[in-house]
Amino acid sequence: MKTLKIMEILTFNNYYLIDKENNEYYLVLEFHNMKEPNILDYIQIDENLLDPKYSGYAQPYALEPTEKDDFCAILISGNKTIHLRRLYG
Repeated sequence: MKTLKIMEILTFNNYYLIDKENNEYYLVLEFHNMKEPNILDYIQIDENLLDPKYSGYAQPYALEPTEKDDFCAILISGNKTIHLRRLYG
């Protein structure tokens, strides 16, 4: 899992994020059945989903909260931690 900080929310669900080494990422993320994240929130995401060469790489990534162990990302917003599963993308 790679931890990314949301730096900016651009148009059409485009998110500008950075990691702790200040590498930049632009991801198209859709959040279903939950409140949208805020700037400066963190998302931990499976590193494969950041690699365009990975066979499962496909944006947008549609995510929703899950109680199960089959999550691909974790949203950290304030004192809340939300496990997210991939719907599509």
